[in-house]
Order: sequence, then structure tokens, then C-alpha cells
Amino acid sequence: MEKISLVIPVFNEAENLNYLLPQIPRFIDETIVVDSWSEDKTVEVAQSHGVKIVFAKRGKGAALRAGMKEASGDIVITMDGDCSQLLDDLSRFAAAVQSGNHIVIGSRFLKGGGSEEITPFRKSGIFLFRTMINSLWKTNFTDVNYGYRAFKKEVIPLLELTADGFDLDVELVIHAAKKKIKILEIPCYEKKRAYGKAKLGAIKDGWLLFFRILREMFCSVE
Repeated sequence: MEKISLVIPVFNEAENLNYLLPQIPRFIDETIVVDSWSEDKTVEVAQSHGVKIVFAKRGKGAALRAGMKEASGDIVITMDGDCSQLLDDLSRFAAAVQSGNHIVIGSRFLKGGGSEEITPFRKSGIFLFRTMINSLWKTNFTDVNYGYRAFKKEVIPLLELTADGFDLDVELVIHAAKKKIKILEIPCYEKKRAYGKAKLGAIKDGWLLFFRILREMFCSVE
């Protein structure tokens, strides 16, 4: 039986973790909370639920890279710590990898997916980034910005990820396309976060993603 690791990057998500962690299904063998030096009681909450804690410099990409490197499972699933992603989907991600897919990403725009969080402004940005990536790398992604994803552990080093911020989302799909690593999309529904405010800055992080795509146009990966 393949071991499954769940990686959750967080910054100031104490209330959400206190709600989320007790509900992690039993088939998850290892849960790793990656803390970017939170200023609330995130670490104390994670400790109280007995999960593994890893520290990383601030930034979602840096946290994800640290967590995926630390994961010991044969399958690694990443999800946000804001309770916006459905725990029932964990089994779908695991099954999709177990059936032979090396990378599986969630899509809010496939039939059966959806979102309570995406504003019209953010939606236009997602469509722009999706269109750029699909046009430049001859792919057909429907959603390149969603953080609910699963991997065969062995494929993660091949992606050569370097991004520290939210731009890791697009860096990942671009590097997979460059290396001809097939990605399966599955529909996912995104709820509103349970507590607190989103860390994503639509304009600031939008520019970060845009410049990451431009940079990847002129960079190669072996």
C-alpha cells in the first residue's frame, strides 16, 4: 500500500487549522503543516493535533517546496489551510495518482467544479494566465492557479521548482509541460474560507504570476 502525505502551507491560520486538522481522513498517513513564521497560535494549534510541523521562509511557494521535500509518502497531496477545499476530494486525488497519473491538479472550471471565492476580477486574471500558458506551451489546462494538487513523490524533483510565492502554481504546470510530464485535471469545488482573510493579493500576486510566465518563456529546464 502506498503511503500518502498531505502538505498544508499556512500563515496565521490557527482558527482554520483547529477546524480542519481533526477532520483529516484516516487514510492520510502523514500530515505536514508548513508554517511561514505565523504571528498567531498556528504552531500551537498544529502541535495540539499531533501533526508534523515544518518551518519555511514566508511565501506559499517556499512553504510548498519545503513541505514536499520533507514528505515521506509515495503520494504527496497539497491543499490550502483555509478550509476552502473539500476533504472528500482527498480520496479522489489519491485514487487518480494510484491509477497511474504522475500529477493531478484540481480545476474549478471543469464540469462539476466551481467556486464561492473567485471574484470577476480574479476570474479574468485566471483566464489570462491560462490562455498564455496554453498558447505558449501547447497545453489545454482549464485552471492553472488552484492549489489542490497531488503528485507521485518521485516526479517532484524533476519539476525543479524555485518559486517562493503564489507563482509556484504556474511554474509547476509550465515545467511539467516543458518536460512532457502529463497532468490530469479533476473538477473541484472551492468554498469560502472558514475564518480570516485571504493572503492572496489579486493585483500584487497577479503581476508576480505574469512575470513568472514571461520569465519561463526564456528559461529552459533540463
